[in-house]
Amino acid sequence: QKDCDDKEKLSVRRKEKRDEEIQLLTEAITRTEAIPGSRPTKGAFLQNAQPALSFLQMPENEDIQESTADMLLSKAKKMGSETLSLAATAVQTVSGADPFVQIRKVFKTLVAKLNAQAENDKSN
Repeated sequence: QKDCDDKEKLSVRRKEKRDEEIQLLTEAITRTEAIPGSRPTKGAFLQNAQPALSFLQMPENEDIQESTADMLLSKAKKMGSETLSLAATAVQTVSGADPFVQIRKVFKTLVAKLNAQAENDKSN
């Protein structure tokens, strides 16, 4: 009986942690979607044909990127979450023509992984 109770408590804690990780990653996706020009639009390749600062070089975008990474890293440490730590590292190290699209892709992949783990836990 004690073994079943312990397994149930562990399962509940894992679910709560996973739910919080999904919520935080979803919040991070929302933050990066709010950045003007960070979402691909039809004909975007023509609009970007002229030389311009990358998204990371724009001060307001650097602030959003930094605050998003800080939020994820803080929560990762508090929760002991490897998933959120990985997400924070992705935010800190991503670069390129449109880093926020890449960041959202990483976040969405992590959310899918967490949802798959939840489904697996339900079947066990």
